[in-house]
Amino acid sequence: MSSKKTTTLIYGDDDKAMKDLSEDIRAKDKFAHVSLRSARLFTADQIEPCDTVITLGTHKKIEAAYGDKVQAFKDLEEQKPNQKQGDEFDQMTKKQLAEYLTANKVTFETDANKAALADLARAAKLATGEGQ
Repeated sequence: MSSKKTTTLIYGDDDKAMKDLSEDIRAKDKFAHVSLRSARLFTADQIEPCDTVITLGTHKKIEAAYGDKVQAFKDLEEQKPNQKQGDEFDQMTKKQLAEYLTANKVTFETDANKAALADLARAAKLATGEGQ
């Protein structure tokens, strides 16, 4: 971590979320200077010198004014599992799930998970008539 002071502006309308994000940034970088700004009150003549601009939500005026310095907060969050993929798994039958796990060589580290996978594989074989 460098000792260079960085300036980050956070624009949004949710005071608590902005404050929490600010504290998180300061905890990770002791040289960070973070300022909170109201996105609702932003006008193009209020551009301030800074290293990074973070917006909570979509704010086209701010993005246009600051250009490449803008990062939407959603881009900074940790990558979450693809929700669409999760929904597809919810809709699968046990047979389909067992086939998916087997075809993709999903491995399980615990004995309980290995047993569950074996049960699913047996169920898949029975469902397809292979286990008879």
